[in-house]
Amino acid sequence: MRCHLPHVLAAPAAAAALVIAAVPSAAQTGRYDEYLNYEDLTGALQALNRTHPDLSALESICTTDEGRQVWLMRIGSTRGGNPDIRPAMLVVANLEANHIIGSMAALYLADYLLSGYRSADEITDLLNSRTIYLVPRLNPDGAERFWTMSQIEFAYKPNPEDEDRDGASDEDPGDDINGDGLVTMMRVRDPEGTYMVDPDEPRLMKEADRTKGERGVYKVYPEGRDDDGDGEFNEDGPGGTHLNMNWPHQYRHYADHAGTNQVSEIETRALADFAFTHRNIAAALTFSPYDNLMSAPQTGAEREAPVRIPADLDIPPDVSMEEVMEYFRERSAPSTILPQDGPYFGYISERFVEMTGLRGSGAGGEAGSWPQFAYYQLGLPSFTTPVWTLTETASTEAGDSGERSNQRARMANRSRQSAAGDDSRWLAWFDESGIRGFVDWTPANHPTLGEVEVGGFIPNVRVNPPADQISELAAKHAEFAAWLAAQTAAVTVVDTGVETRGNGFYHINATIHNDNYLPTALNMGVRNRTAPPVVARLLPAEGLRVVSGNIQQQVTVVNGSGGRSTVEWLVQASPGTRVILEVLAERAGGLRSVNLNLR
Repeated sequence: MRCHLPHVLAAPAAAAALVIAAVPSAAQTGRYDEYLNYEDLTGALQALNRTHPDLSALESICTTDEGRQVWLMRIGSTRGGNPDIRPAMLVVANLEANHIIGSMAALYLADYLLSGYRSADEITDLLNSRTIYLVPRLNPDGAERFWTMSQIEFAYKPNPEDEDRDGASDEDPGDDINGDGLVTMMRVRDPEGTYMVDPDEPRLMKEADRTKGERGVYKVYPEGRDDDGDGEFNEDGPGGTHLNMNWPHQYRHYADHAGTNQVSEIETRALADFAFTHRNIAAALTFSPYDNLMSAPQTGAEREAPVRIPADLDIPPDVSMEEVMEYFRERSAPSTILPQDGPYFGYISERFVEMTGLRGSGAGGEAGSWPQFAYYQLGLPSFTTPVWTLTETASTEAGDSGERSNQRARMANRSRQSAAGDDSRWLAWFDESGIRGFVDWTPANHPTLGEVEVGGFIPNVRVNPPADQISELAAKHAEFAAWLAAQTAAVTVVDTGVETRGNGFYHINATIHNDNYLPTALNMGVRNRTAPPVVARLLPAEGLRVVSGNIQQQVTVVNGSGGRSTVEWLVQASPGTRVILEVLAERAGGLRSVNLNLR
């Protein structure tokens, strides 16, 4: 069935804080005014595949614990050759169970590309030269809880978990104390309480700052009973593994929901295997609550440990001490974008803001996430966007365009918003948009605590937009995703030359050219040796002898925006010998060959 977003009313079209301009695009074949469960998402993907069999292939990369398929759609024309060797972008969505907007944006992207082929020149050119791999819902088991357990926020893949370490799993979930069908928060007056009503927004609670003379009068708990009798409330709810915390980079060992070990889940392992075995993947885009597009990520230098050189090392006379130190130098794992890669992230972030009009910030705490793994381990340009979040301010969007363009004013405005707090901004937006996003505090009788008040934000209402905003948001992101895929490197061989040097000697040279924006490898990919170099080689031929220059040469990076790198050889052969020059760029176009005649 098609399902509307639980507990959320449709927003007025002119809601000031989230105005999204329409994008001219090819006609879409599906409806994007409702959220789709597993059955309907599967049907939509299969329908697209049936309608466009020449452009798409649909496969399952794994079967989940509950028997659902994790679908992957390959989009690309076979007219340009084998799609699996062309430069590709991998798009992944719905790692978090309740981030359903991500899967809808991914489905819309598939529809946008397939419907636009032949009717939009940019899309036609893209699918003739690039491939898009699309995983619209990595977490189908968890996503089904969005409908069956809509009274709570559940971001995980379902797995029993002993969060309170008492030897039992999932034995103290949240409970609906006041009977409104939701599990929110509860507050109870207590002289030992540390919370007080926020004087600026009485619906919100804040921790009292005793250094400012503030007095705590409430204790605040998740709504529910002490089901296991240990004196705690709802400390061991429905367990699960957060698929966006299950990856190696900065993996949080023993953290709740991180999984038993890195890449422990069927779904994350299947995605990792796919990424490792498809060496043509040149960029990654993730629809996730995290963000590095509305706000470009920070860069930082690597930290270095002291260099330890073995005392009995026999250093050859032609090896310098600098080379020895570089060999034995130890570096800590980077935790920020490398400085050499930062400008690429910054530029693409600027283009994202220009194309979507979105400004704001996503969720924090992405340690162990897939987007981090894609950059730090795979060495890919890796971008992530929540698809929907509050913009910087409602008044800024409706205000003077000159002020919007003034960086100083924007930064001051962002600072004021930060001070006000995201919760108050969400409340203001709900009020402004006519959306029921908050349950006012109402009295209830608790079996243990006695008289309490229950209230707080409605589960999932800050994760997914009202359903009538799906289409506009997804259209913006589809346009950006298509543009981003077109920026991946694609090398060509230009300016080949053969010069005779007499007595059967020939000088061969060729220039490898990259006219697209992104380089063939980011610095992170070079550093961790996951970015394959561009390889140029002369195939053996009868009577051919390479005098200088390795018969196979590697070019570590060919920069974008017209970057060039020249390879050359001195060979000896009989006049008229036919030589084949091959250039292999696994992430930038696959294998290309040029015929050369030695004359």
